[in-house]
Amino acid sequence: MLYIKIVGVTLTKDTSTMNYPRRRTDVNSRVVEEETVVLDRHHEFIHQLNLTATYIWERCDGKASIEDIAAQLAETFDVEYERLSGNVYAATA
Repeated sequence: MLYIKIVGVTLTKDTSTMNYPRRRTDVNSRVVEEETVVLDRHHEFIHQLNLTATYIWERCDGKASIEDIAAQLAETFDVEYERLSGNVYAATA
């Protein structure tokens, strides 16, 4: 199970009401020693993302739906989609 919350992501809704997460424009991210670090100056936090969170973060472009991201994650990490879809939503909500 994923028990992460990815900061710096907002959810937008399209007309079909599917969620399309998008990284906030006011946060910066960098890869440091093979891990993603997200700097949220507004909330004065620095977040270090693990491999799974980084995978989700990279796909939060406003074009991929939560369902798309969960399906890609399931295929890449060989995990059942049903176990991931709610967790991806929780991580980006």
